Amino acid sequence: MPQPLLMLNEDCNHFAYTRTPDELTPEGVDALVDTYAKGTRVTDLLFNLNGMRSSVTNSVKQVFWEGFDPEAGDDQSYFAHVPDYERPMIRKWVGNMLLMEQRGIDPYARWLARCRALGVRGWISVRMNDIHCVDVRGHMMHDRLWEEHPEYWREPEREFESPIDRALDFGHAAVREHYLAYIRELVERYDMDGLELDFMRQPYNFRAGHEAEGAALMTALVGRVREMTQPRGIRLAARVPGWPDTARRLGLEATAWAREGLIDHLIIASIFSTSDNDMPVEEWKALLYGTKVTVLASLEYSISPFPKASMRPHTIETLGGTVASYLERGADGIYLFNFMDRGGVYVSDALLSAATHLPDACAGPRRHVMTFTDSFAPGEPQHIRLPQEIQRYGYRPSVEFRLPTGPAPVSDQPVEVRLGLENATQPPVFGRYTLYMGRLMHHDNEPLPDEIACRLLVRVNGTACSFTRAVTPGAESGATHAFTIPPGILRRGDNVIEVSNPTEVAAQAVWVEIAVG
Repeated sequence: MPQPLLMLNEDCNHFAYTRTPDELTPEGVDALVDTYAKGTRVTDLLFNLNGMRSSVTNSVKQVFWEGFDPEAGDDQSYFAHVPDYERPMIRKWVGNMLLMEQRGIDPYARWLARCRALGVRGWISVRMNDIHCVDVRGHMMHDRLWEEHPEYWREPEREFESPIDRALDFGHAAVREHYLAYIRELVERYDMDGLELDFMRQPYNFRAGHEAEGAALMTALVGRVREMTQPRGIRLAARVPGWPDTARRLGLEATAWAREGLIDHLIIASIFSTSDNDMPVEEWKALLYGTKVTVLASLEYSISPFPKASMRPHTIETLGGTVASYLERGADGIYLFNFMDRGGVYVSDALLSAATHLPDACAGPRRHVMTFTDSFAPGEPQHIRLPQEIQRYGYRPSVEFRLPTGPAPVSDQPVEVRLGLENATQPPVFGRYTLYMGRLMHHDNEPLPDEIACRLLVRVNGTACSFTRAVTPGAESGATHAFTIPPGILRRGDNVIEVSNPTEVAAQAVWVEIAVG
């Protein structure tokens, strides 16, 4: 069996923000690649070089530092539409980008060369529709095309409702040609092993209801990029929504791209809110059967059980669980997004080390957490399973969950169901309401009392699980109560959790996980 691919994405401003001017030397630039690639299992490094603007000079997009004066104060016109609290951070990374330009250092050329010297494939990653800060006209993140042509926005006639309304509409030929021209310059400039088209920043490229006719336009665009890369032996990858129907309904016909030989790798992903732990890899593999296109599961640095819930950084155990599950389901590799060095509270050194040594990290204890899907086409059913109220049972169990858990545990590994249970008695006294796409969710209530939780009937694959203990929720888990799964019950792949409530007290599940080992 071939070694799984392990790809890691470095975004366009992380390096400039996390380094001091003294580190902006050729050796300091090269050291970033060493951090990710030396002595690790990383096979491919992808270097993103744009949002709306570009972090390298070119004739198509404005560079991030255009209009910035490093000698002027924070009251300069460059910061006119930037909130005060953002200005020191932006000054640092934009100033460092400008400093590298003044020193004649092209970090991307150096990173690609260093990758090759270390035997790792080096890629350029292009964000196809970045929408950072689109709620503020005139923000320094915006490119001239977006600012001067609101008619190119996805929903130009609306007042601001959502950032995705102000994504660019690729139904306009000028938008498509803008990106093709930018990509052409990059392909001609850099000696890269691969080029990624990142459609997850953002996947909303056409007006609502116009995605079907947009699909042909986007397929033609991908085909034109393939014509640029193929003669140079450059691999082409696309990062798209994790569910096939969602990608198709958004005008991203990734299956057609694979079958027409336009791409070499397909990366299935969430947008940002969480790692999606249940993307249907096996469906993608079936759709792509007969092609040579590999399918990789993209992981975010965080996990979250439902929209607007607290985001928790991955732990080594949750990372191992997610990866073990995807590899068992047939993924050809793992793609790490926002797993960057010097991440502080987001990605610790220990977590980054574990991530760059996958799949070795799957061998230890692992946790399989129920998350949600944060990308969906307009009007499409959403894959959001929590919060879930657990009322007194009737003819069926009060609630049911299906959770993929990868390989079956070995015989001596202890396994548990861990649930985050809240008191759902009305009217709520604590907690908060979240309205998300028409769904009203109430959460952050009081924990369900232990004397009620221990009476819940919890089953895994039809077998009763005994109440084990109360658990204190924290930074790594939202669980409040644990139940022991008897030996031999947890199966390879999907496992079904049933929770029945024989009491008169309404409960609510806000966290579901299975822990192995």
